[in-house]
Formats: sequence, structure tokens, C-alpha cells
Amino acid sequence: MVETKQEIPNPNPLGMAVIALACFVFGALYLGKVTVDSFPILACWLVATGIVPLILGFMEMRKRNLVLGNFFLFFAAFFILAMGLGMGVKYWLIKGRLPFDSRIEGYGLLAGALFLTIITPSFRKGSVLILLFIVLMDLSLWSMAGLNMGLLRLATFKPIAGWLLMTGGVLGIYIAGAITLNHVFRRTVLPMPGSLAE
Repeated sequence: MVETKQEIPNPNPLGMAVIALACFVFGALYLGKVTVDSFPILACWLVATGIVPLILGFMEMRKRNLVLGNFFLFFAAFFILAMGLGMGVKYWLIKGRLPFDSRIEGYGLLAGALFLTIITPSFRKGSVLILLFIVLMDLSLWSMAGLNMGLLRLATFKPIAGWLLMTGGVLGIYIAGAITLNHVFRRTVLPMPGSLAE
């Protein structure tokens, strides 16, 4: 009997959906739709779902896809897992009335914003929608960094960060859905425009 090698279907839409989930929950937080009492549940969601892009990042690196590998590993480690664990710790510090300086998170966000902004041009070879998603994440991270460092006015920039995150979440879900549906039906169900490089 001859064994045929089965190709694994593209799991990247799930990774995009998980990143979109993170955008939605952080967006709700920055828009004031939930309170600090949501932090433990938010932490659980982020830590549990952060495993998916982490695995996908390593899968892409094994395929020597530096751009997607870095994309998924960055969002898994930095945006989802680290921030999820941070939310859990902050909740207990707040409830225990223990002193802490949350501005340090702003410096972490600053490093993330710098990294993602620097690698953003590497996404111009993919769909313009993915590039737009990355630009929205750049703007979100810069806003979050500035807010957490105390450099931006909360009243002005907190809702801006929230809406950037929500918009990124909607776009991320669209991209995940388009890739999946277009693959399953082998035709364009949801349009995914080409790259700027074309």
C-alpha cells in the first residue's frame, strides 16, 4: 500500500480570528464597555487563545515564512499572552490595593509598536487588506503605548485606541472568513484584493 502525504490545510485564518478576538476585547476595554472586574476573565481568554497563533508562528517559521512566522509569534507572545497575564496580575494588585506603576506596560507597548511599524512594509506583498490590518495595529499600539506611558490625554486618545482596535477586529474577522470561504468554495466568495506590489 502506498502512503500519500496529506497536506495540512491553511490554519492561518484561525490565527487571524484569535488576533481579532484580542482586538475586540481590548477595544471594549479602551472604549469603557467593561471594567477592571473583567480582567480575570479577559486574562483567561487571552492566555487560552494565545496558544493558537504561537503554534501557527512556529509552523510558518518551519516553512521558512519569516513574515507570517513573525506576525503570529509577535501577536501571540506580545499582544495576547503577555498582555493577558498582565491583566490578571493587575487585577489582583488593584483588588489587593497594592502599589504598582502601570506605565511600565507602556514601554513594553512602545517596543511592540516600534517592532511592528518597522516590519510593516514586509506585508505590502500580501493582500492590501492584511496591510491595512497591520497599519491599524500599528496605530493601535502607538495609541496604547502613549496612553499607558501617560503621554496622551485619556479623554481624547482612549476612545481612538478603542475604535482602532474594534476596526482591526472586524477587518481581522473578514480576512479570516474570506480566506476560509474562498478556499472551501474554490472561488471568490468574499473579495481579498491583491497587493500594492502588483
